Amino acid sequence: MMQFKISSILKKRLRDAEADAEHELFFRKPSLETLFQGRSALFQGLIGQMGACLIAWHNTWDNFYLLYCAIAICVWLGRVVQFRAYDRCSEHLMSDEGTEAEINRWYFYYMTASSMTSLVVGCLAGYSIFFHPDSWAAAIPLALTLGTMVAAVGRNYGNGHNVLMIVVCSFTPCILAFVGYAFYSHNYVAGLGGAGLLIPFMLATQTMARAVRKTLKDTITAMEDADVSRQKFYNAVSNMPNGLLMLEPNGTIKFSNGVAKSMFGVPDEVELAGKSIEDLFMHGARKGQSEAEMFGLLPQGGNVYEFGNGRVRLSSADAVGFKDRILKLLDGTSKTETLKFSDAFQIEFTIRQETSDNSHRHHRQDGYVVVCEDVTERVHQQEKIRYSANIDGLSDIPNRSHMRELVEEARGIRAKSRGPNIALCVFDVDKFKDINDTLGHAAGDEVIRAVAASMKQLKRQTPNLIISRLGGDEFVFVLPHIADSFDVGSFMDNAFKTICKQYDILDKSVDVRCSGGVIVAPKAKFNLDDAMNKADLALYKVKQEKKERKESSLRWTLFDRELEQVYRNTQQMRAELQEAVSNGQMVVEYQPMCTPDGLVIEICEALCRWHHPQLGVLGPDNFIGIAESMNLIGNITKHMIRTACRDCASWDDETCVSVNLSVLDLAHFEIVEVISEALRAAKLPATRLQVEITESIFLKESEKARQILTTLKNMGVKTAIDDFGTGYSNLAMISALPLDKVKVDRAFLRDITTSERPRRLFDAIVSLGKNMGLGIVVEGVENTDQLEQINKTGVNLIQGYLFGKPMKSHEIRDALITKKASAGSNVISIVSRNAH
Repeated sequence: MMQFKISSILKKRLRDAEADAEHELFFRKPSLETLFQGRSALFQGLIGQMGACLIAWHNTWDNFYLLYCAIAICVWLGRVVQFRAYDRCSEHLMSDEGTEAEINRWYFYYMTASSMTSLVVGCLAGYSIFFHPDSWAAAIPLALTLGTMVAAVGRNYGNGHNVLMIVVCSFTPCILAFVGYAFYSHNYVAGLGGAGLLIPFMLATQTMARAVRKTLKDTITAMEDADVSRQKFYNAVSNMPNGLLMLEPNGTIKFSNGVAKSMFGVPDEVELAGKSIEDLFMHGARKGQSEAEMFGLLPQGGNVYEFGNGRVRLSSADAVGFKDRILKLLDGTSKTETLKFSDAFQIEFTIRQETSDNSHRHHRQDGYVVVCEDVTERVHQQEKIRYSANIDGLSDIPNRSHMRELVEEARGIRAKSRGPNIALCVFDVDKFKDINDTLGHAAGDEVIRAVAASMKQLKRQTPNLIISRLGGDEFVFVLPHIADSFDVGSFMDNAFKTICKQYDILDKSVDVRCSGGVIVAPKAKFNLDDAMNKADLALYKVKQEKKERKESSLRWTLFDRELEQVYRNTQQMRAELQEAVSNGQMVVEYQPMCTPDGLVIEICEALCRWHHPQLGVLGPDNFIGIAESMNLIGNITKHMIRTACRDCASWDDETCVSVNLSVLDLAHFEIVEVISEALRAAKLPATRLQVEITESIFLKESEKARQILTTLKNMGVKTAIDDFGTGYSNLAMISALPLDKVKVDRAFLRDITTSERPRRLFDAIVSLGKNMGLGIVVEGVENTDQLEQINKTGVNLIQGYLFGKPMKSHEIRDALITKKASAGSNVISIVSRNAH
């Protein structure tokens, strides 16, 4: 194992050494290239050497300088031959095939030649210093030698060894000449001082060359990193899922990745660089047209649209503002634009201006970066979502919310050519429940679809018609722009003739008839909610007339002055009810529930009364429906519970109070907190409170109602179901509720004393409640004959005018005191038994 580890370490070091060598070779190649550049400097150096020799010769008439000229020419010619030889193999050397041995060999060739040149120059200066120290012949060659060092740094910085050789070969003869001069002339200051001054110059030359060489390496490294980064960028943009474009400020394409070309249908052989972005969009328009043709989505009546250097057919809607949106992208007005080339090809462009420090400094605009994304599928999904949100799924026509948007949009159009009025019709299908019950809900759905199809036919005949399904079997259509002279009656007659007819529903012929209410109002004063309320009132009138006249052929009626007065009365009552609830004008009265012998009042039902200033005392049947439609029922219930708990706490310690809860109360868990707070405030035990519910809870929110009643049951509150047997009784659901009592409706007492069949039905209802383990309360008992018959069934409590009308809290308190004082009597009437 140890041997394996050592072997692995050695292999790793070997690989690292090879990598370092390869890295060093990477630098040596460009360094070698720099050595063989700037060849004119060789000839310039030759001219300098010959000029120095001639000046020295003229100054000294020493023929050595003429010989030196011949030597310099020979060296120069040799280097010219060498440079030409390098040219023949430089391409091979700089390629990946160039080996390290070949590179080293040419370094050796160059170093040898440059050292020889430097040695010749140095010997010239040394000869002059030693033999002609006091003449121009010594100064000029020495200056030439010092000047050569600039070329040494400028040309040979890429190789430190070469610079060292040049410096040594150039200055060694000069130093030796200065030293020799010092000893034979005994002028040690000039000789040794001159030699000493050359040494710092040699070191400075080395330092400068090293610094330049480092700069070269850093530059080469940066170039290598830039190449790597450029390659990574290219790989990234080539593999990114979106198209990428880089544009010049004038819109000319600098770069595009393959995804962009493919996205716009640009052939591989077509190069986009240098072309205008309009050319790219032209490809996109052609692709959009071809794909639209493929899927059969080409717009009818499309216009020929000139774009760039070509022409393409686009729909009018798509062509509008096409170039304007492109210009918005390029001038920075918009950052993102979606261009629809066709329904089958839509591209989203996101643009960002290229910026850099230099561009800011020089006030230069670099261009743009554009990201292209094919959003065809996304747009289609968004359109589907919008469609689902705006269109009724069953009828495939606008739903209530979208209809409201369409009407508001139509109201905003105030062109003179448009009519000043709006007509609205609300209608529903007559006896739609019977269709569902007899033919099934599937048939009912088909009727809805058939009516909607007829409404679509109307819209094709009248394009500005707004149609909608409100829900269930209720529909609406709106004529948003009609003139004062428009014949609304003829239009409505034709509309109902189109809608009301025989339909083939699931292979059965179904005669569909409808009833509608119509209102015509000025557009300037039109309010949709107000108009629909008025149309509903007209619809209700049609329903009532059909009901009274049986086979009435009436289909619709117009909201007129008579209905306007009814509507105003209703609105006035709504406003007055709002004020009455806000000001606490609701009064609570109580009707007792007694034991069958009349001796004990066990529970008192709290009944809401509205003391209307003009209409007098109104019972709940007159205003509860309005309160529910106005969302006031919660406030009324809260007032009833608080008052009932407070009043009950002022009675004796045994009598309980019962409060009615509506379906809306049982739709929210807040009712539990309301009851808890009222019990705490009145210091009333929960066992003395009973809530009454109706069977209408089975229509909706039944599970939530069960949870709420179970919570109240756990608190100790009792529960009774009111009007048992007359509503939407479902024994399975009733058995699931935490009930304590059932209240048998007064309808079961009719003819109970004179007819056997009603008597048996009553007995069955009571028996059913008992078998479910519930207490039985009978409502509406008005005479002793009824009481006698009821007592045969063994009910628990009696409620009715026989034992008491609704009364105020203090009257209940007095009655309780009276009953206790008269406990020995058989039956004590609170009011006259003949009261009705």
